[in-house]
Amino acid sequence: MKRAVVAAGLGGVLVLTACTAPPAESPESAESSAPASMTSDASVAPVSPTEVGPLPAVDVAPFRTPYAVSEQKVVETAWQAAPATADGVFLGLAEHSEIVQLSAVSSAGEVLWVQERALVDAGCVVTVDGDGRALAVLSDAGASESASGGTTATAYDLHTGAVVWGPVPVPGPLQGPGLVFGVASGNEGGNSAGDSINGDPVALDAATGEVVAGASVQGVGGPVRILGEYGGTVLLVEGADLVARSASSSANEAGTDPVPERWRIALATLGWSAEEVRAASARPVTDAPVALLDIGDDSGASLVDLNNGAVLAQGLQTVADDAISGVRILQSETALEARGRDGEQLWSTTVAADTTILAVGGALLYLRVGDAIRVHNVVTGDVAEAYDPAGAGIILYPVVMVPTGEVVLTDGRRHLLATSEHDGSSDAEG
Repeated sequence: MKRAVVAAGLGGVLVLTACTAPPAESPESAESSAPASMTSDASVAPVSPTEVGPLPAVDVAPFRTPYAVSEQKVVETAWQAAPATADGVFLGLAEHSEIVQLSAVSSAGEVLWVQERALVDAGCVVTVDGDGRALAVLSDAGASESASGGTTATAYDLHTGAVVWGPVPVPGPLQGPGLVFGVASGNEGGNSAGDSINGDPVALDAATGEVVAGASVQGVGGPVRILGEYGGTVLLVEGADLVARSASSSANEAGTDPVPERWRIALATLGWSAEEVRAASARPVTDAPVALLDIGDDSGASLVDLNNGAVLAQGLQTVADDAISGVRILQSETALEARGRDGEQLWSTTVAADTTILAVGGALLYLRVGDAIRVHNVVTGDVAEAYDPAGAGIILYPVVMVPTGEVVLTDGRRHLLATSEHDGSSDAEG
């Protein structure tokens, strides 16, 4: 069965590896709107959910919020970064000294389960297995003092926190993209996706925890190097070929290695080097089966269709899709381009180097340009009025938007959830 890809803020199947708080900064203005203060409201401190149950509601009247959440109940979370999400559950983290607290919150704003882990064990992937069950897969390096020994991975039901499988031994901490585990080498700066990995790198089946790719599961085209696992597809370099294989151990009905391949393309036909191609550090913000790959030069990343290996676009920094309209936003160093469902160009515009895609949803594209928020209609490219022009206060801008309407908002420090529940304050006033 084809496995769905998880919606996530700024990154496809989101990998939670860093547990430090984001910079305490807020955009100064929204285009066509009045300036907002850079100082957060210190009277409401982020909560520390240690028990299941409803999160406290937030009065957003002092803030400037998007029209899109004007009728939704907003709750305070303890998250210090944008959460990952699947199947109506949001999983976020907060760091307290050497402890990381993971909290799973429903679309209605209720804490479903909480887990505290050592900082070294902060690796987490939210994904969906072949039966559509949403999972949080966490790594645990606490079993050994060795960086490459004793590490395990365990999958938890995202709704209940119950163990689904594991712990299973893996050769090192979570590297990603997806369920790829190992110990990075040749990169003193950290865990860049796609780097060579010591300790027999592996990719796991989300449904069972079984190894579906790695040095012990050789391909037919030569030595294997894992690029990433993307919602049920493992992308590899095998010899001189780019290969996509199923990430389901059940797909290997004959019980022989490796698991069946979906397609194979000679890298030379793409003009790419087998030694240099790797997963891009940015993750596509999309449910579509695609991967962003760096090809070893300064031209930007290439977007690859995981269904057939077709190169859909090149020279990119990131990609984000709007589930409502089906429009895909492609960002390069100097431009934004919008494409329709059939790949046709809808519009394009030049952008400044400090432009960042914050979120896409409800047919709107939210950008940060320097210290300003700018919003575009994804279909026309026109600048949209997403905030009340007469509003005042600190701007809350979206960093996660899901098709069912829930939105994660932040001022750069706090993370609030606009839930599926209706805000009854306007009804009370009436």
